[in-house]
Amino acid sequence: MQGQELAHLNAVAIAVALLALVVSGYSAYVARQKLRLDLFDRRYKVFEETWAALSAATQTDALYPPTTLNNVLPIARFLFPQELFDYVNDISTKLGTLYGINMATRSNQGHVPPDRLREWGELRKWVDDQAATGCKDRFQSFSTSRAGSSGEPDFGSSSSVVV
Repeated sequence: MQGQELAHLNAVAIAVALLALVVSGYSAYVARQKLRLDLFDRRYKVFEETWAALSAATQTDALYPPTTLNNVLPIARFLFPQELFDYVNDISTKLGTLYGINMATRSNQGHVPPDRLREWGELRKWVDDQAATGCKDRFQSFSTSRAGSSGEPDFGSSSSVVV
């Protein structure tokens, strides 16, 4: 009888160990998915701020300094690969330049200074294009280039954040 009891205890111990393995594996999966969702939320906020700055510049002639976007840059550096960070940084720089031209225009009785007219036109076109589709396309290309086997965007990984 003692041999059968020992075999029974071994079987129960193995079953409990397998159950613990399944539970721990599922817990790790849930934790990884939560991290992916948290990263998505933080990355989406960067996209929203970037797009909002571009959109506001098209609607208000950028009469405000793009400080909000400057505050997003350190977050973008951490959450995105260098290529996308460079893009957001380029937007910030161009919006700052556009702001400077617009302030000069304002102090020039509403006329763009002649020596800045071409630059102003190029910046306006670029900002309009980025606000219309460029920004969304750039961020979307980041998300879909990391899509999993299901084809769904995978915002949960990048070259700068390991998950």
